[in-house]
Amino acid sequence: MSLLYKKTDEVTSSFTENLSKAK
Repeated sequence: MSLLYKKTDEVTSSFTENLSKAK
């Protein structure tokens, strides 16, 4: 559960970072 959450958090961070770069 904790590991799954960590993985999801990494994906979310990467997605957010990509959004910031896109702007």
